[in-house]
Amino acid sequence: MTVTKTDVLNAIQRYQRNWEGMGFALELNYQEGTPSAGIAHRLFVDGGSAAPGTGDRGYIGFSKAEAYETLNAISRTLEDLSHLQKVKAEQEG
Repeated sequence: MTVTKTDVLNAIQRYQRNWEGMGFALELNYQEGTPSAGIAHRLFVDGGSAAPGTGDRGYIGFSKAEAYETLNAISRTLEDLSHLQKVKAEQEG
């Protein structure tokens, strides 16, 4: 699969929706990478800090494919955590 910029942007939206679903509203800033110039893809929250779950200085990948996979891996983890919270609440309720 060839990953496009649109795919990465959609993965960022999924990432953001998952954080919002857990009660955290994030204003995100995406730095598009340029591998040929040695610039990595990065994701920051407003103010310049690394977005939660990303690597050092917001690193999400060197290529679009790597950024896409990183964001989707974080999103899957958040979705799993959300599901576990719901199951726990049902068991306790």
